[in-house]
Amino acid sequence: MGCQKVRLAAALAAAAITMIAIAACATNPVAYLARSTSNASTQPPAAFDRRARLVTERWDKSALARVWHTGLVLTGGATLIQIPHSAGFDSQRQKDMFWSGHFTRAIPLPGGSPDAVVRWAGGATLRVPVENARAGFRLLSTQTPCGGPYRCTSLGDLTVTGMQPTTVALPTSRGLAHVPAWQFRLAQLPWTFTQVAVVPAEVRYAPDETSGFLPQLAGISSDGRTVTFAVPSGGCSGYPPPRLRALVYETATTVVIGTVMVPLAGPRAGQVCAGIGLMITVRARLRRALGSRVVLDAQSGLPMLDPFPA
Repeated sequence: MGCQKVRLAAALAAAAITMIAIAACATNPVAYLARSTSNASTQPPAAFDRRARLVTERWDKSALARVWHTGLVLTGGATLIQIPHSAGFDSQRQKDMFWSGHFTRAIPLPGGSPDAVVRWAGGATLRVPVENARAGFRLLSTQTPCGGPYRCTSLGDLTVTGMQPTTVALPTSRGLAHVPAWQFRLAQLPWTFTQVAVVPAEVRYAPDETSGFLPQLAGISSDGRTVTFAVPSGGCSGYPPPRLRALVYETATTVVIGTVMVPLAGPRAGQVCAGIGLMITVRARLRRALGSRVVLDAQSGLPMLDPFPA
């Protein structure tokens, strides 16, 4: 339970950073939100049921659904190349060279390849085809144009002085996974970086729903029947924050979740107040344990993701 609380707090904090960018002044945002949602009731509104059925139908027919539980689907905006969070570049030109793939080798290519297995914390594994060193360097050194007022080639390439097989921890649709990768060291930079070694055609990407403007999954109860999620919203300084109640639509393959506003006292219509960005925690109770079903956001139709998967 303590771990779940920590993860929830981290998810809310990460999303709240984005929500701070909401305008500092708003005209009756509580009243606006109330108009844009259905009135609270004991049963989900018919409009929500219709939307949830459509979301489920589209998901079940999608290519992503076919590999969500069986393949390698990167989530949270994860990409093939991973650099340290604290990594910096000496200049914008150097940064452009890096991300445009302007690399050359000062070393021979190593033999062998990374272990061709993706491993999840729960013990699940997936055998995958991987790139050998030659193919991995070719994938890195794309030599694409930098753009801007200069050419990358006028600066010379970044020099690879080290390359070795490793693994990298990445968020996926099945939780945090250790994925085969190549680690690189450059003469011009003090830090190392990794590139996923799995053949690119075998990697899928989930739409990034962790930007802070869409609901984010924050936790699942131990019995699997309570889903906690965070919803970005707005409110008025000096007034109670909006209260949201979960709407749930369940099928054998999905759980579609939306929200409905519980009316509260707020500023009068047209009254100007100091607007604030909020992340509101909502809990949805399911008829049965979530199991392997996918949690979908009713508004976007996308999987509701945990920005800090275990």
